[in-house]
Amino acid sequence: MVTAATISHSPEMQTNAGITATLRIGDVRLIDELAPQWGRLCEESNAEIFLTPEWIRCYLRAFEPETRLVVISAWEGERLLAILPLTHKWIWYRGIRLLELKGAANAHAVEFDVLRISGPTGEAAIAQVWRCLRELPDWHVLEVPYSASEGASQRILHYAAEHGFSTLNEVCADNPILNMHMGPDGDYDPYVGTDRRFRHELRRGARKLEAALGAPSSLVRRTKVNDGELSRFFTLEAAGWKGREGTAIQCSADTLSYYRQMARVAELKKVFSFYSLEVNGRMIAACIGIEAGPRYYALKMAYEQEIRNCGPGQLLISRVLVDLGQRGFRQVFLGGNLDPFKQEWTKTTQPQVNALIYNKAPRSRLVYRERTQIFPAIRQLQKLVVRSLGF
Repeated sequence: MVTAATISHSPEMQTNAGITATLRIGDVRLIDELAPQWGRLCEESNAEIFLTPEWIRCYLRAFEPETRLVVISAWEGERLLAILPLTHKWIWYRGIRLLELKGAANAHAVEFDVLRISGPTGEAAIAQVWRCLRELPDWHVLEVPYSASEGASQRILHYAAEHGFSTLNEVCADNPILNMHMGPDGDYDPYVGTDRRFRHELRRGARKLEAALGAPSSLVRRTKVNDGELSRFFTLEAAGWKGREGTAIQCSADTLSYYRQMARVAELKKVFSFYSLEVNGRMIAACIGIEAGPRYYALKMAYEQEIRNCGPGQLLISRVLVDLGQRGFRQVFLGGNLDPFKQEWTKTTQPQVNALIYNKAPRSRLVYRERTQIFPAIRQLQKLVVRSLGF
């Protein structure tokens, strides 16, 4: 592996505007090397925590500690204007071996994109990031995962298409969003989009829960990381269907490591928020989240399966939303997809996409054609066959 001590700074290009694009190849230590300038760029661009070097480092250390890292950055003198950290590895796609460049993120990372300064300078920096990518040899596919459908990655795709590269946006998450509106009491009202039946069920669930457990539930909010409380949460989540399907956090050592690291980073940046619904100290539902300005990101939620007929998950959400509204939060990202229980709260979504660029190599073109033409046609044919057989 190329290490941070033997970083490559090539190719490096100078534009008439004085913007230099630089490519570095190494490992996770590249994140530490660039962290000071990267942090200043986050402040200048008012970036969410998900694009900070600390958050990216959590992902790499937990999920890809040995993977080669490529970091492309754009500079104006010593001022960092844009940065794109990518993993660099061989993958298999339907029997075809590809050299993949992929943004250092997955679904657990919440959001990812090219981080850039705003305005014309940021646009010029993005153009140079693309130029650096275009001149990097041998790669077959570039993926910027879990990016906003109108994010900076779309500008990369725009430049790629202009140069004759095949591009694709693949929706990977609906990302339901609750926009709260001001109520008559001056607080933000989380119940604006709900119907009478649902509100009745919430009240009924609260009464059933109190009758079942012998005491009313209370909402506890923690902003400091407590390893014991986190462990209780992970155990609670694993006791449900996620544990049975092997998708709970503690089912994977990598994922568990990531969430423990992430919580510490969020605490350090003063955005960590851990809510729990408790009865006499018993955690019956809980949610790990991030508080970012006027937005709240619900990352993971869990509740006791034994009392699910009381709706502890929805009760937790209702209490959390009331608390957020009273504290001035205006938008809540419920994350993932628009599942039925989230539809009770909102129908609004903000799609996230995997932004893909396919190089001009024959195997890249083959994979693009398979992904966009051949396999969709096969799936459509399968549907027609099933329909014709009456299944």
